[in-house]
Amino acid sequence: DHDVGEGLGGLRNEHLTALLFSPQRDVTPGAAAAADDLYAFADNVVQCRLPDYFYVGYVATRLVPANKVDPSTLAPGASPDARPINVGNALRRLITRAFFDEGLLATINEIVGPVQNGAGLRGGISLTVLGVQASLEARPDFCAIQGDLKNGYNEVKRESVLASVRERPELHDTLAYFFKLLEPKSYVGIGSGTNVSSAPFRIEEGVQQGAVESLYMFGLSVNKPYRRARARLAEGGGAITAIVDDHYLLAKPRLAFQVLESLKADLQLTCGLELQPRKSAAYINEAFRDDDFEAMRVAAGIPDSLLLDRDGEPVLVHGQQVRGITVCNIPVGSAGFVDAYLTRKQASIIGDNDMIKALLDPRRWAQPEIPTRQLAFLMLRNCLQFRGDYWLRHLPPQLTATFAKELDESTWGFLEHALGDELSNWTNLGIRRLQLPVRRNGGGFRSCNSRKDAQYAGCLAQSAPQLLDRKDDRGNVIPGRMHTPSLVNHFGETSFNHARGRDWHPWKHLLDNSNGDIANGLRQASSQMKTNFEEVAIDGMYDQDSCLVLQDVTRFGFNSDGTRPTSVTHALTVQLETMEFRWLLQQVRALPTSRFDRWAFECCDVFSQQVMLAAPDAMGHMGNEAFVIAVTRYFGQSSYITRSMAGLYFGKKGEQVNENATNLCCAHLPGGGFRI
Repeated sequence: DHDVGEGLGGLRNEHLTALLFSPQRDVTPGAAAAADDLYAFADNVVQCRLPDYFYVGYVATRLVPANKVDPSTLAPGASPDARPINVGNALRRLITRAFFDEGLLATINEIVGPVQNGAGLRGGISLTVLGVQASLEARPDFCAIQGDLKNGYNEVKRESVLASVRERPELHDTLAYFFKLLEPKSYVGIGSGTNVSSAPFRIEEGVQQGAVESLYMFGLSVNKPYRRARARLAEGGGAITAIVDDHYLLAKPRLAFQVLESLKADLQLTCGLELQPRKSAAYINEAFRDDDFEAMRVAAGIPDSLLLDRDGEPVLVHGQQVRGITVCNIPVGSAGFVDAYLTRKQASIIGDNDMIKALLDPRRWAQPEIPTRQLAFLMLRNCLQFRGDYWLRHLPPQLTATFAKELDESTWGFLEHALGDELSNWTNLGIRRLQLPVRRNGGGFRSCNSRKDAQYAGCLAQSAPQLLDRKDDRGNVIPGRMHTPSLVNHFGETSFNHARGRDWHPWKHLLDNSNGDIANGLRQASSQMKTNFEEVAIDGMYDQDSCLVLQDVTRFGFNSDGTRPTSVTHALTVQLETMEFRWLLQQVRALPTSRFDRWAFECCDVFSQQVMLAAPDAMGHMGNEAFVIAVTRYFGQSSYITRSMAGLYFGKKGEQVNENATNLCCAHLPGGGFRI
């Protein structure tokens, strides 16, 4: 990954990948043995066979103080809150990442589960978010307390990490390497390249934020306090879930605040960590917010969970203050809180888009060799259009409809800026092609409005079953991450057991017994995707029984035989896009053969698709005018360049240029012969 910064030695990942070469190449014996030598060296490193001074240099880092928030959002005079990121060397990253292989990660997750979802667990954030959402929906009398650890990575006691490893026989073979990573007082450099200077301190405690091993070490260290808190909360039907150093207690208020105090003391004693009440939050449904809850919140030193504006004043929605918390940056709380939070996030994303548009405005740069239009186009296609997906995935589609609509308007406006033209000048075929994937002769621009249903369905289908205990095909019980009485009652105790046939309906219990946001989100996602599919469905080109999109809402996201795709979102999206492409191809063939957009669509191949993926010259750059012509030609559309010539006369016969300038490219020009 070339985006990873180099450590103190200046070694980058690219330098290590240079060791890889084709076996057919003629190389010297030394070069051929390079990969084997690296393997032998790495083995000596993790087996702790090298001198102590090696490990002192091995764990040395370059410190980068990254701002946690955009400085422009801070109050006047406020100091930015920096997160100290330690950039280690590429060789250490490579060796340690290989050390934490699939087997070791599975062992660690089994140890730190079911509370910790952040120790390399796939979909851990989604599990945490859905667990909190579902718990508060199932038990509105429960409160959620969001805990924040002060400088967690940098303050955790190294002794507690090693003690956690020693207590687990299955981790004993890792103890020596863990010790070598933690024993040295790590040298810290500040700056980069030849401008590095020594920091006036060394790292003696904690784990390095940014190092591969830190996530797992931290999870092992806080595991026992979290498990003890879980046992106490379970007595009242509650739970605790965590994503690395952020944890969420769910229970009736009195029990939740009591456990919070005991957890605070336990973390301090066991790990040397301190809870920060001022950065914590507590939320309960307004119908259950009473004086007792407020008294316990104030006694715990936790601020009110009101949503505040930049001036520190409460945000009003329909004249009412709104309360809630954020779980991994996903709003959970009253409807007004979620809506206002999304509006704020939407404004931030759109503001960033507008800033990038201004920076890449062709009128800003006098140098014609700077490909501003292409840069803007590729940045939008590859990155910016997807910035809202995180919220689309974790919130029901009925809550993100306005959010998606506003982001789509920003995306299309950005695209118009990149092309220097308005999409209203494009044909309907061109607009539809924009939203197809490139492999289907499209542009790869997928609207948020079309993505939100597949995103949420995928999140729900892949996360909900992991919350509860369930049986596999052999009858073995797989422990859930949050098997509480309230969630069992909400989703159904046997809903996610191994499918026994076509009568398996994992969502039936939820849909029959709930009208909450989760159930309504599932209904809307299923209904909307089916509608979208049926609008373009062609008889004989799909099997309704095996089509994932057309499954009954009670098993939406699962195949008819009970299996689930590796990625539900991807499978749903591919099925819908494939059918839309076939429908569009059928529609195109009914268009007049003189239509330029028909030519462009039918003549599209893997070579012409490259303009959507990368530019054709050696450096990957295209000038602004050339890029506009290339993109509009790909979609069979006119551009501001070709329209500016429309109506002009040219050639021996004095023909008029059409708006696509197609006749200009194949006309007899003065001088004899065909000239293009």
